[in-house]
Amino acid sequence: MAAVAVFTIAALSVAGVLGAGFASASTSLTVTLSASTGDGASATCSTSGTIVLTTGSDVSNTYAEADVNGVDGTALSPTEPSFVTDSYNSGSPRWVIELSNGNSLWGYPPNAGLNGSDFAWAVNNGNTYTSFATAYTAADAGAAGVTISDAFIVEDGDQPSTTDTISGATFDGQPLSCAAAPTPTPTPSSSTSPHTAYPTGGVQTGGGKPVSSPWLPFGLGLALFGGLALTGGAVALRRQRG
Repeated sequence: MAAVAVFTIAALSVAGVLGAGFASASTSLTVTLSASTGDGASATCSTSGTIVLTTGSDVSNTYAEADVNGVDGTALSPTEPSFVTDSYNSGSPRWVIELSNGNSLWGYPPNAGLNGSDFAWAVNNGNTYTSFATAYTAADAGAAGVTISDAFIVEDGDQPSTTDTISGATFDGQPLSCAAAPTPTPTPSSSTSPHTAYPTGGVQTGGGKPVSSPWLPFGLGLALFGGLALTGGAVALRRQRG
C-alpha cells in the first residue's frame, strides 16, 4: 500500500464521554482525513464543512478516507451510521467498522441499490446485504466486551481519479464534523512596511534610534576638502589638454 499522508482536521467539537459505553450523543464527532500519496489522491474539508474524498490514478492502491476520532475502544451503538454521497461505484465510498472480535461491518449507501432505498450492510465484506440491525446481530457487535477497533468512510480504486462529496455523515447518531484549514494572514513585506524618517545629521543604528557622532564634522570637512581637491585637479588637467 502507498504511503499515507495524514491531515488532522481542526476540531469543531470534542467527542463526549467515552469508555465501556456508547459515545455520547451530545456533541458532534470529528474526523481525521488521510489519502494515498503520489497518485493525486486527497482528502479535504470544504469551506461548507463537507468531507471531500478524491482517489488517484493508481487503481490497486489509491484511497481517501475519513476516520472517526474518539470511538476506538468503545462499544458500537445499534444506531445505524450514514452518509450521503454524490457518486458511487462498485462499493466505493462505504462505511467500514472493525470490531475487537475480528468481525467487521461494511455499509454501502442507497446509491448502490443493494437494499432498496436504504443503506446496505454486509458482515466481513460478504455478499449478503441487509439492514444495519441484522448485520449488527450477525457480527456479535453487541456482545459483552466487544468494542470498536476502527470506523471510517473510505473511497478506493473502484472509483479511480474520482471526487466524492460526503455530506450528512453520522455515527452513533452524531454528525461528523470537519473544518476547512484557515487561510493564513499574509505578512507585510519590508517594501510596504511603514518606516521612520531619520533626522539629518544622525547615524542610524540597529535599534532604530538616530544618534549623533563626534566624528561627523571631521568627516564632512574631509569629504569637502577632498571634493575640492579632486575638482581642482580635474580643472588643471583639462587646462593642460587645452
